[in-house]
Amino acid sequence: MPIRFYNKSAAIITKHGKEKIIGPILWDAFQIHLDLARYDTDLLGTFSGEIARPTDQLGTARLKIQQAAAISNANLLLASEGAFHPHPDTPFLTVNTELIILFDRATEQEIIAKHTTLETNAATISTNDEATLLDFAKRIKFPTHRIILMRDDKNDSAKQILKDMATEAELINAFRSLQKDSKDVVVIETDLRAMHNPTRQDQIKLTANKLVQLMRSHCPSCDSPGYQIQNWLPGLPCCWCNTPTKNTLYEQYRCTYCGFEEQKRVSKPCADPGTCDQCNP
Repeated sequence: MPIRFYNKSAAIITKHGKEKIIGPILWDAFQIHLDLARYDTDLLGTFSGEIARPTDQLGTARLKIQQAAAISNANLLLASEGAFHPHPDTPFLTVNTELIILFDRATEQEIIAKHTTLETNAATISTNDEATLLDFAKRIKFPTHRIILMRDDKNDSAKQILKDMATEAELINAFRSLQKDSKDVVVIETDLRAMHNPTRQDQIKLTANKLVQLMRSHCPSCDSPGYQIQNWLPGLPCCWCNTPTKNTLYEQYRCTYCGFEEQKRVSKPCADPGTCDQCNP
């Protein structure tokens, strides 16, 4: 067990209960007690769009670290940031990318764990029909997963948004309250905030476990933790014709402390011909 992290004080900045997800994992690994640095992280962006994210996902996570540093005296500072976006090759699929940053005050080292998955119930529909609303609720596993409702009115600058409905009756009443008449369309979205989305909670847990692995890793040059893959280099040869493919041939590792880098060849000897532009044009 790396002595550097053992029994250190730590704080995470969150409004959405992530300390309850990440804390037990850090405790089991390093006996780190994760405190909550209280701050309204909605000021740095909301999934429902009231407040835009000030920068990209990583930049926003780093802004959270800065806020945590101003609030807490803990040795280790953590921030978690999630994003949902269309799959680059299959746009009708939604990708969830989770980041957790650990910042070590003693060394000023940043360790970043990243997890990308298609395991998400993120969805959006627009309807004026209560039966469609309830069908959507069943599909995304309401009420264990919550729902956000908003008026479908591009001219409504106030953008009425309703959250935190916990029962079917509350959901229906909220839906009706957004309709001036029965023809008015309401936008219905999965609530992606961590405390209201167990599917996302599972992905944050996986990201936290990746962070633990990085905290246990060692740079072959300086022996610091945080030695991780930074890039993937294509070129794995096709198993049939030996032509280089877009599949990863080398994984590029880098130490986030001293900057040492090396390339490691993947263990897979060759690529599936189905991914080869020559054999499967």
